[in-house]
Amino acid sequence: MSGNHEFPPEYFRTLFRVDSQCRPWPDCFAIITACQTTGSRWPDSVNQLCDQRLYNWLLGCGLQPIRIAGYSPESGHAEPGWTVALELGLCCRLGQAFRQHAVYWVQADDLRVVCCAQPSRWRAVGSFRRRLRTVGRGAGTATIATPDRPAEFTVQ
Repeated sequence: MSGNHEFPPEYFRTLFRVDSQCRPWPDCFAIITACQTTGSRWPDSVNQLCDQRLYNWLLGCGLQPIRIAGYSPESGHAEPGWTVALELGLCCRLGQAFRQHAVYWVQADDLRVVCCAQPSRWRAVGSFRRRLRTVGRGAGTATIATPDRPAEFTVQ
């Protein structure tokens, strides 16, 4: 851990779902969302609009975002986001622009949660691959979202 920054405990219990066709993973990438932050409640329409704006920004920069959803194995709450190979400092500034408290950063399978306001403050979460669940098209309990279709999950 760097610094003594507190993060909500949910950040350390989060698992991730992706479409089974997502391969290979870059050595370093961020997981970023534009949805409500922990402890906030935004209307679904606002979450979807923010997600669309984030996706458009990433595409506009010539990036190739991959849809990923973080979810709670306890509550089933799922939040769509994007993986993107982008410098960490820029990811944190982008997170701040979308009112995010933190982003996830993956480097060589090392998953960290990083404070957007102070990227030098982070905490290790563990192995990204051990938290990753894949969903085959049409053969699972989850539908991974696209910007024009929200994610739907049945977590078992």
